[in-house]
Amino acid sequence: MSHLSKESKITFNALLIVPLIWIALNHFGFLEFLEYKTVDLRFKVRGNLSHQEGGHGDETVTVEGNKSIPRVPKVVYVNFDADTLSMDEVGERPWNRDFFRKVGKILLEDGNARVVAYDFIFSPKSTSSMVPEKNVYDSDSAISKLVGEFPGQVILASAFTNVQTPFLKNEYVDFLSKPPYLGEGFDASKMVPRYPEGPTYPIFSYQDERYVGINGPITIAPNSVDGMQRQAPLWFPGGGKAHAYNILGGKMAKLNLEGIESDDGKGAELVEVGGELHLVWKDSNNTLVETTPNRMPLVRNRNFHTFGVESLMAYYGVGEKEVEITEGNKRLLIRSRSGEVLVDVPLIEEQSMEINWFSNWKNEAEAEKIYLEAKEFFDQENYAEYVARGPQIMRLFLRRIEGLELPEKDSELLKVLEDLGLDEKRLRTADEFIKAAEGKIEPDKAPDSVRLEKLVAKIADNYLPPKLLSEFNPFCGMDDVLNYKRYITERQSVIKNIDEKIIPLTKSNLKIIRKMVYEKVEDKELQELWTKLSTLEENIANLEKSFALSKLPLIKGQLDQSRLEYAEALEGIEKFETTSFPRDANRSVVTGSEGADLAQERFVSLGKSLNDSASKMDEIEETIANLSKSLEDNPAIASILKPNLDAKIEERSALASEFARNGVVCLDVLKGLISYNQKKRSDTLREIEMYEDFFSQFENAVVLVGPTEATFQDLSPTPMDKEPIPKVFVHGNIIKTLSSGIYLERIWDGKLSGALLILVICLIMGYLAVNSAPWTNWVGVIFMVLFVVMALFLFVRNNYVMPLAAPSLAGVSTFFIGLIVMMVVEQKAKGRLKGMFGSYVSADLVDQMVDSGEEPHLGGEETAITAFFSDVQAFSSFSELLTPTGLVDLMNEYLTAMTDILQEERGTLDKYIGDAIVAMYGAPIPMDDHAYQSVRTALLMQEKQLELRDKWAMEEGKWGKCYGLVKQMQTRIGCNTGTATVGNMGALDRFNYTMMGDMVNLAARCESGAKAYGAYIMITEETKLASEQTKQDIAFRYLDKIVVKGRSQPVAMYEPTGFMADLSQETQDCLDCFKQGIDKYLVQDWDGALKMFETAKDLEPNKPGVTPGVKDNPSMILIDRCQVMKENPPGEDWDGVYVMTSK
Repeated sequence: MSHLSKESKITFNALLIVPLIWIALNHFGFLEFLEYKTVDLRFKVRGNLSHQEGGHGDETVTVEGNKSIPRVPKVVYVNFDADTLSMDEVGERPWNRDFFRKVGKILLEDGNARVVAYDFIFSPKSTSSMVPEKNVYDSDSAISKLVGEFPGQVILASAFTNVQTPFLKNEYVDFLSKPPYLGEGFDASKMVPRYPEGPTYPIFSYQDERYVGINGPITIAPNSVDGMQRQAPLWFPGGGKAHAYNILGGKMAKLNLEGIESDDGKGAELVEVGGELHLVWKDSNNTLVETTPNRMPLVRNRNFHTFGVESLMAYYGVGEKEVEITEGNKRLLIRSRSGEVLVDVPLIEEQSMEINWFSNWKNEAEAEKIYLEAKEFFDQENYAEYVARGPQIMRLFLRRIEGLELPEKDSELLKVLEDLGLDEKRLRTADEFIKAAEGKIEPDKAPDSVRLEKLVAKIADNYLPPKLLSEFNPFCGMDDVLNYKRYITERQSVIKNIDEKIIPLTKSNLKIIRKMVYEKVEDKELQELWTKLSTLEENIANLEKSFALSKLPLIKGQLDQSRLEYAEALEGIEKFETTSFPRDANRSVVTGSEGADLAQERFVSLGKSLNDSASKMDEIEETIANLSKSLEDNPAIASILKPNLDAKIEERSALASEFARNGVVCLDVLKGLISYNQKKRSDTLREIEMYEDFFSQFENAVVLVGPTEATFQDLSPTPMDKEPIPKVFVHGNIIKTLSSGIYLERIWDGKLSGALLILVICLIMGYLAVNSAPWTNWVGVIFMVLFVVMALFLFVRNNYVMPLAAPSLAGVSTFFIGLIVMMVVEQKAKGRLKGMFGSYVSADLVDQMVDSGEEPHLGGEETAITAFFSDVQAFSSFSELLTPTGLVDLMNEYLTAMTDILQEERGTLDKYIGDAIVAMYGAPIPMDDHAYQSVRTALLMQEKQLELRDKWAMEEGKWGKCYGLVKQMQTRIGCNTGTATVGNMGALDRFNYTMMGDMVNLAARCESGAKAYGAYIMITEETKLASEQTKQDIAFRYLDKIVVKGRSQPVAMYEPTGFMADLSQETQDCLDCFKQGIDKYLVQDWDGALKMFETAKDLEPNKPGVTPGVKDNPSMILIDRCQVMKENPPGEDWDGVYVMTSK
């Protein structure tokens, strides 16, 4: 903090009010909505999560019968949806509860579900007064059968409502109050108990000293901020007399429906006897009603565990005694029968838990999406788009059939559908769709959406509902459960009919036809095979009877051998039938699904024809026998009898051939029927296997049966879904949260810890906002991003929920408010600095001054700078020859050009003194390269001087008598580097930013002394060395070591001769000769020095008479100096110092 500017510190302190505002807003709940939305965001970022992965997902628990089941149950939803509602057997509302019983029984028996929980309130008040009481009783009795048959596996819903059950008294139950929330002040020791609206007798009962029926409240109050069900109560205080009055009161109300009446017709009443409630006849000295339940405990001290908890208890096979609520209502525990803790959940407000949402309700698959699109297009009469999706829909639904390969061409899909066994209507629908998509049928003539729906439904018969196979939320409709049960029953009937009737009858007919044919066929080998087959068949039947009685291994061996021989004999006959019997190509055998009935009809027809042919053949045989005997007895008339005999023999032969052909066709038809029915049996078994696979999805699962149709309005928003979803999903997530042990854990969520978190974030962001370093803005952005990422990471990885909205908003607002304030402060500072320095320094330097925060203070301060002085040579001559206006124009142009260079090179203008420029480098903003920049400025000014002279040389008329001077104008510059006093100096109300000190005076002497050396730039050794430390791209030459007037210490002087990259070869040679001359000069080799300076003089860049305005140069000056020294040697102790006698 110490390095911050005064304005930054003030801003930082002022920013402390921002976190205080956010802390107050957070404390009083104004940010709860936003905080909840950030939690929802975290759920969406995490995505769908299987509750059976992680946590206790790999563990098992032992239940009754020493059976092991997964510790974390599978949760399956069976929906009372629109398709279910349309079923005839559902009936009108209130729906027939026998329908619910059937579904539950199927799930428990065929599906082997562990628990079936109904998210329906089967209470007396849920039925309509328009429905006859007998119908209501019969309906309730149906569901009671399920409860009685599976007492520990069926859970029925209840709810804390303001509906008063008719069998309860107000002194037992407070119906008009809110649910018994402990956090809202309910005290069971001081208040009237509350009892949920739910089932009564006959659904719930009391038999054999035990309660029948499990009641699970579904009351979950929506969040007061956003209406979402975020926290679910796990238990409610119970107890009191309400349960006894509810059951026996219900029993009393049903006596007349059960045909039970008192002898005197006075009816029954409820009386409290000791610790029991009795159902007795009035005025009968408390005689109990004959049928049970007629007595039960008056008080039931049992808490109400909510719907999800009761479902989970039933899954684990535990009761009330295995559930513990720890002291102070801090935690809820559920133990196994062996005492192992299965659920250990911390309680919020003594009875609730925050729900962990593991996934969204459902994701529409591509097939369903496109199917719904097609229906919408049909409703909009956009038939072209409608038919275009037809083949695609068929493909998408067909892909769900395991092992099915689809052709590339849509036209070949019809064959696939035909192989699946679709009926003619559905095949015609598919064919018309394909032709419409191909343009062979007008789109508006294509099958409507109803026909498309039936086609899709028929295809769907070949695979399980995809939603039931979902990894996260498997579900199906109640109609699916009933339909799949019906499918299995129907197909089991088909199998039974095939096994017990069709195939045995067909085989019997095959045997009869074979016997009939073989007796008429004159083939010795076939006759032997047939005889052997018949004998073996009879032998096998006898051996089977013997083995069934004795179980002797010897008989078993004989039986196996006979069966083997029978199979060989049968194979021989079938081979003979295939290769030896004549076949008529025009009489093809009809087989397949369509021809089964036709084949049966043909068999009947052929069988009758064979019988007729056999009878006729018998008659011909008899005639032949008579004619043969007559011919034998009467040879004399052979000429008469012989033709008749031959004709009959020929007729018999023709008839035998026809008989054989019909016989083989009949045999083929029977074999085809056997093959068809065997295939049908195999296909039916595969279908049964698929349907049984449907029910296997419910094995050991907790099945939640609930209303999902939108018209029921039993919906709730969730963090994972865009639209409200069925509330039964809420209970499913409660079960998942409890069983998996994957709880949401709030961290830094208290009032104090939350306030500290906000404060820390704001302090960090406030500091970064007011810090003028260029990296702080990015660090601030990165810090807030990392904070959000950390919150998301902790949630995804560990289910930690930390405050996000309040700290993030507080941090961001602090940061941006700080930035805005600092921008305003900087703008004001810039304005102030521009007012102070705008005439002296460049705009960029003013910005740099503001950014650095190092604004100069009033008064002076010592700092390292380079002082810069320039002056126009012979300026008095200009003043004499130029008019005042001309002189002003010349100076304005000259000074503007020079000042632009000065400011571009980050110099600070101190003042103008006539034609002279006084400037500094390194103040008010410190510069590491101030010496280099001053030398660079001097060289650039000299280059600019050349450009100005060339320009002025073209303006003779403008300058008049001064033209000769103007085009020869030269400027001398001096620089010195050192420590000076720099600051605002002057009167309190009128001051200038300037520099003072000995080093400043030396810089002025450099400028004036340059004339004595014929140089136009002269700098001190300090400036040269400091410049070279920055960059070595400037050429210098040593001029002399002098003692300027007014100083006693000698100073080495140098002339910057130009940028090295721009030096000509002649100039470089000049500098080399000059340096050699200096070396000889310093050792008093005057002749040698004169020789080298003479050589350098001819190479000098500035030559008198050549360079405008130049009268001498350093080589010329040193030549004169050497000649004087030669005549008047300085002595052996001379140190090379020259003392100047003028400024």
